[in-house]
Amino acid sequence: MKIVVIFVVVVFVAVVASTAPGFKARITQKGLTYANKMAMLALSQSIRKLHIPDQSGKSGKVTYSITGMTIQSFTTPGSSMALKEGAGIRWSATGAGLSLHGDFHYKYKQGWIKISDHGSFDASLSGVSFSMTVKLGDAAGKPKLAGSGCSSGIGGVKIKFHGGASWLYNIFSHVIEGKVKGLLQNQMCQLVVAAVNTQANKQLAKLPMTVLVLKKFLLDYSLISNPTFDTKFLETMLKGEVFWNGARKECPFSPAPLPTTPDTSHMLYLWVSDYMGNSLAYSGFQHGFLQYNLTAKDLPPGNRSILNTTCSNFKCVGSFIPQIGKKYPNSQVLMRMHATAPPNVTISGGLINMNFAGNVDLYAKTAGGKTPFLLTITVVLDAKVNASIVKQLVKGTITSTNLKLDVKNSTVGTVSTTALQLVMNGALKLFILPQLNAQGQKGLVLPVTDNIHFQNAQLSLLKGALLISTDLSYSPSTDEDDLQPDKATLPDTRRDRAMSFHVVGQKQPDFNQI
Repeated sequence: MKIVVIFVVVVFVAVVASTAPGFKARITQKGLTYANKMAMLALSQSIRKLHIPDQSGKSGKVTYSITGMTIQSFTTPGSSMALKEGAGIRWSATGAGLSLHGDFHYKYKQGWIKISDHGSFDASLSGVSFSMTVKLGDAAGKPKLAGSGCSSGIGGVKIKFHGGASWLYNIFSHVIEGKVKGLLQNQMCQLVVAAVNTQANKQLAKLPMTVLVLKKFLLDYSLISNPTFDTKFLETMLKGEVFWNGARKECPFSPAPLPTTPDTSHMLYLWVSDYMGNSLAYSGFQHGFLQYNLTAKDLPPGNRSILNTTCSNFKCVGSFIPQIGKKYPNSQVLMRMHATAPPNVTISGGLINMNFAGNVDLYAKTAGGKTPFLLTITVVLDAKVNASIVKQLVKGTITSTNLKLDVKNSTVGTVSTTALQLVMNGALKLFILPQLNAQGQKGLVLPVTDNIHFQNAQLSLLKGALLISTDLSYSPSTDEDDLQPDKATLPDTRRDRAMSFHVVGQKQPDFNQI
């Protein structure tokens, strides 16, 4: 059964301690209203397929059995999911109705009088209602949902018999009415509780709690505190930190407090802090990830000659820096690029800014196979990034750059910084920016399932964070099972059972390290 999926996105409890979140999620009452609509639609479908076990018993002189009971129709009740400040979510419904059809068989014995007969009956139930609290908790540090405190009721039951001696049926009609009422009243709570404890947690298990990035990093979406409840929304605080895969070590800096907004006009709000990008940069720098040896093979085929030391069209390193062409003719230049500090990401003033600092060591690859050192360039690159939300991914594109450089040391004499600027601008345009933008278009994976789709999503740049404001739509997958109240799916009445999980999210394709 596809149920209570929308608020599953943000309803967690976690155990990791931190001063502030790197990622925050808010679901509003509008989101819960949509979740209730989807939940009741799924519940209605399940009730129509409800299996009601056969019943038998004895009333006075009558022995009876009731078999083959099936739901014929179900009238969807008025229902709601409402936030209970500081407690959870209250899910309730009133005014449902249903009808069912079944068969009966009876034996009546009074002295020497023995009568047996069988027939069918139609029952209608009115005033069906239920109410339940969805509580939040954790199992060994992993999130879960738990439905509890369920109560249900049935206002009235009417039975109409078909076939046989109707005057005898009235003898035990009240018995059948009571049996049907008690049975369905009990199964209603079983069905609703199982919808949360089984199916909602099944959907919860699909959320990417950790996401593999660049095959080397893990983005941690675990929760750092209990959800907070307001009368208009609930919020959860997620870690939002990137670690080196296999070497979990906290960054030496903490997230800044996230900006706030009073807006509740959308269903879901997601805050992505610049701390997330900075923790990725720090981990990459600490593990030597931010380095790359650039050769002519990395450039587009039509531009590979730019790294030649000899050329006839004046568009190569040997022309820009004549000392290199003269000292090492008919060779190629190799560039060893490496960061000298972790890159820095800041979001402010409606802009995303990225700052890179590093060295570029130039070597000549001669015909004899030797690679003599030429010079070292110190580089500072400032870039502005445009962010967009496409489907459920945050994508980025570098829109402008400012490159500053200087010569740190040289074995080929004094080198013009203007000439170096031309060389580095070529490397930036032909290789570095295409690689960064290609990765940016793969997008940041957000902690939502494949069944949830953003609608009318908006992206805002606040101080220190991206804010995604969106409505949602839910499309059940074809492999989701309808929830039936049988032994396989009903919750164990001896104790609450809620599924916990630790799911590795979608893998991100690797790209050449820069």
